Amino acid sequence: MAGILPPELILEILSWLPVTSLMRFRCVSKTWKFFISNPYLVKLHFEKSSRNPQILLMATQRYNPCFLARLCSLPCLIQNPAPSSCGRTFRCPKPYEYLFGSCNGLLSLHNSLSTKKYEEHWVRFWNPATNIWSRPSPRLRLNLRIYDPDEIDFGFAYDDRRDNYMVVAIVLDRSIGKRSVWVYCMGDVRWRRSVTSPIFFLTRDEIESTIIALFALKDVRDERSWSWLLNVSYETLNISPYLHQLQILGMLGDLLLLSYTYLDASNIIITFNFKENKVEHTQTYYRKFIFSCNYVPSLILSV
Repeated sequence: MAGILPPELILEILSWLPVTSLMRFRCVSKTWKFFISNPYLVKLHFEKSSRNPQILLMATQRYNPCFLARLCSLPCLIQNPAPSSCGRTFRCPKPYEYLFGSCNGLLSLHNSLSTKKYEEHWVRFWNPATNIWSRPSPRLRLNLRIYDPDEIDFGFAYDDRRDNYMVVAIVLDRSIGKRSVWVYCMGDVRWRRSVTSPIFFLTRDEIESTIIALFALKDVRDERSWSWLLNVSYETLNISPYLHQLQILGMLGDLLLLSYTYLDASNIIITFNFKENKVEHTQTYYRKFIFSCNYVPSLILSV
């Protein structure tokens, strides 16, 4: 085929194939492996895949290091949020059992180690479509006398200025009364201390515990880039803020997909119409932990 068709046309044809097929073709010959590893194909394939982003809905299993996962479009997920059987199983090796981000086909997982004096955090990147893992990141050590271990959030993003992927850890610094920001870029040898931001910009529902406030952060380097999206009351959802753990799974138009844990036994997924301020649909899902993220199958390397 390579002797009949020009390389540009071969790459164009390959860019329309799913990642699973391309990974099988890598084993055919060195020529095919060269084509599929071509950076131009990786970019072209991602551009096509990103036109139809999907939602990865996952639930952990008790006593089993696996994620039960369902990959589908957001409209499909809104219509049928919790099927009785999941379409695909992703095996997540121990001890990385906490997934906190997805970007360009890469998933970012977290683990930690606690002592009486400090707490260490590290991450690892995974492309489930290619099943390629990165090495563990350097460890971020936080002194417990200064930092609050219960007030730490992680984010995962692509930095187009450096053409690299980065993890952002935002943690409460008691000594200055503000949030400290630590950044790890893929391939770096350490975490870098970045800007600080006031606690106010990260507050969700601590004031009255009756309102769910949804904010969006456009730029982690600019504390003014937080923008308010909407408020939803617990009373409207007919749930208690003290008995349920609520999280947002996705948003499509005027519909908001929410999940909350009931008595640590099951999740109830609700479809909420925030324009009309009413619940459209509820469904019980018997998995203790459930979460979701945007996902685009890609050939992007996690190393």
